[in-house]
Amino acid sequence: MADHENEIIKCRFWNCAKQFETAEELRDHIAEDHPGDNVCEHCGQAFLDKGSQAFHKKKHDAPTAFKCFIDGCDHAYWRADSLGTHLLSKHGELIRQAVDQFRKFGPHDLVTHSPPFVIEARD
Repeated sequence: MADHENEIIKCRFWNCAKQFETAEELRDHIAEDHPGDNVCEHCGQAFLDKGSQAFHKKKHDAPTAFKCFIDGCDHAYWRADSLGTHLLSKHGELIRQAVDQFRKFGPHDLVTHSPPFVIEARD
């Protein structure tokens, strides 16, 4: 930790050369001197630089390739791990039931007899 004691933290906003000793000072500076800079027009999230904002913008602009496969759910995500989080948090019990059904089969059954399927919620 001692290696970081004398480090200077530079403001990364365009055309700003200010430097700070602590991250808290940098946060205060950004709140006072750069309000509204590099803010996402879709969700309002603020970023330290245009590069981070541009990367974030892909979330709103990119096609959502990872669609929820649960019947009746129209959620879609641009990252596979986000879909995984959605599946576990919103459809966890349904997923567990499907996994339990597959555990009843042996390896031969799964390879030979696995058709494409859709998991449907039971009322």
